[in-house]
Amino acid sequence: MIVEIDGDDVPDFARLTEPRQDAPAVSLRSECGRHVARPADSPGRWFMASGAFLHSSDSRWAELVGHSLPIPLHDRTE
Repeated sequence: MIVEIDGDDVPDFARLTEPRQDAPAVSLRSECGRHVARPADSPGRWFMASGAFLHSSDSRWAELVGHSLPIPLHDRTE
């Protein structure tokens, strides 16, 4: 579930499920001209790419992120 994009609420179609322990909510951010997703419950924490990506075959994905490619999930800390 994506909860916000650059601080703004996302369209209703992006809110498909409730966050769970095994599928936490993410916040979509634009960094260096591209979108990345980060855990929504730790906004001040530093994260890096973990090798995981977010994507959907739903045609509205391109409406949400501006293209049809996967975006990286930055959920790794050290």
